Formats: sequence, structure tokens, C-alpha cells
Amino acid sequence: MQYLASEMSKVVPKEGVLARYGGEEFAIVLPNYSNEQATAIAEKIKSRIAYQNLQQAASDYGLITVSIGVATHECKTQYATVNERINAANQNLYICKNTGKNKVVY
Repeated sequence: MQYLASEMSKVVPKEGVLARYGGEEFAIVLPNYSNEQATAIAEKIKSRIAYQNLQQAASDYGLITVSIGVATHECKTQYATVNERINAANQNLYICKNTGKNKVVY
């Protein structure tokens, strides 16, 4: 996990915050980022991890992959609270996990 966090932190902009959020989950807060900007960063993270070719026997692919759910202030639904935005990102994460993993959904 430390190695993954280190690799992700190389992509997260200075104004962003990367935090472990649960066992194998991380949260990235990108203040005032658009859907397009946040999704581009998520895609860079996914590509960076895939490029490492880190072995993981328990993975469907035999390698460590990442699934990323994105929710921003620009999403289709206006969220009244930060918790609603976090829940939306988490729902998008589970869409990734349930539809093949190793992808970004916003």
C-alpha cells in the first residue's frame, strides 16, 4: 500500500490531498477541479499503476490494478454536502468494481 500511495502522490497536484480511505481504498480531494481535470488525473493514476506491472496473485488480471470513482462539483447532480459527493464517488467506484475493474467512472 505504501508503494501505491507513493506512486499516486506523484500524480496528485500540490493543492490536492491523498488519503487512505478504508482497507484498500484511497480518497483524493482536488479543490475546484472540473470533471475533465479530475478524470484526467484519475486516468494518469490508473496508467501509472498499470505501467508498474506489479504482481498480485489475487487479482483477476494477475497484476495490481486500480478502479477509480470520480465525483466533482460539476457532476450531473448537485450535491448538498461533502458526504453526498463522497458517497457518489464511492458508488462510481463500485460501478468500476462490478463492471470489470481497472477503470475510471465519473
